[in-house]
Amino acid sequence: MNSFWKNVTSVFAGVFIAQLIPIIGSLFIARIFIPEVFGDFSVWLANTTILATLLTLRFETALAIVEDGEKRVKAVFYTFGISLLISLILGISLLLLLLINKFVPLPFSINTTSFLLSIMGALALAGNQIWQSWAAAEGFYKKLTAMRLVQAVFLVVLQILLGLQAPNTMSLMAGFTISGLLSFLMILLLMPNIFKMHFIQKDGFRVFFSRYRKFPQYALPADSINVVVAQLPVVIIAYRFGNEIAGFLALTMRVMGAPIGLIGKAVLDVFKRYAVQDFNTKGNCKKLYLHTLFILTIASIIFIIGTIFLSETIFTVAFGKNWLLSGIMAIWLLPLFALRFIASPLSYMAYIVEKQHVDLVWQIALLVLTLFCLLFFMEYKSTLLVYSMGYAVMYGIYLLLSYNFSKGVSS
Repeated sequence: MNSFWKNVTSVFAGVFIAQLIPIIGSLFIARIFIPEVFGDFSVWLANTTILATLLTLRFETALAIVEDGEKRVKAVFYTFGISLLISLILGISLLLLLLINKFVPLPFSINTTSFLLSIMGALALAGNQIWQSWAAAEGFYKKLTAMRLVQAVFLVVLQILLGLQAPNTMSLMAGFTISGLLSFLMILLLMPNIFKMHFIQKDGFRVFFSRYRKFPQYALPADSINVVVAQLPVVIIAYRFGNEIAGFLALTMRVMGAPIGLIGKAVLDVFKRYAVQDFNTKGNCKKLYLHTLFILTIASIIFIIGTIFLSETIFTVAFGKNWLLSGIMAIWLLPLFALRFIASPLSYMAYIVEKQHVDLVWQIALLVLTLFCLLFFMEYKSTLLVYSMGYAVMYGIYLLLSYNFSKGVSS
């Protein structure tokens, strides 16, 4: 366990800085952009994040269980190739729609710039996700840290610079897209070259797809639902209660998600490699799972206490008195974030034992519950409170499932 937590600490240090950068950036962004603009951008970002999930067909989540060496490098090649191909198809489709619209008016309007930025931003996000998953699978934690730092710095700097020139939604969208593309070009230098002609084989992709077909079959719809569910609160709150309330919620989600990004990502990056190794040698990873669960629970309790006593003060001091409601929302959403803090790093168990169909069923149930909570209550306070409690219950169920998976494939 010593090497496990040593690597977690190493990744945590990098993730801490990578997450601290956007938090510090938020101090400036919150003063440059009004809540309505931040709410509009959050809706666009939700769509772009969903698209990025679709581009990879979730093959990047399989990289940790692919054999070390050239097989994994080929897997990265195929996964990125898929993302690039789908992006090109979407881009060509956009051009065709614009061409058709010149001769036959379409029954719907297209914001060409927003749509194009979304495609490019999604491809950049997918590329960054693939390379980071690759680095984590190889145990290259220092390189993983560098990738995240580059991505965080570019995002914050560009959004602030563009916002100072024009504090509107387009500046936030452009900053996200350009920073994603620049960071992806930078991280290409950190890993081996995947663009080798001998990787283009007649049956290469067919064999790869056949072996890991459960990922697009089950993990893709499951993770797509997960991304949709994660973005639904901002989208539905904006629709029902206005962009201003959605803007407050978006900042809450961004700041409260930071601790999960800090510890959760660090634990996940190391946990999945060690868990795969335990399964290959022992047939289970129950001991590692319980040990990780215990540490995360302790950290979650500390997180709960800190949020209850400090959230309103932190939001008003850091972002200004205009953002007090975000601090209040943080307390309302505490059950959700506390359980997510524990469950998210351990969620990879479903992929390790290739029980993605179970994860899909859980995600569908979560989607139904989320829609009910967000649509059937009259005030935004009661809506968010019920949503938070319902989500926490679902995370409790997921923890029971993942613990059962840790006992072995036969479970």
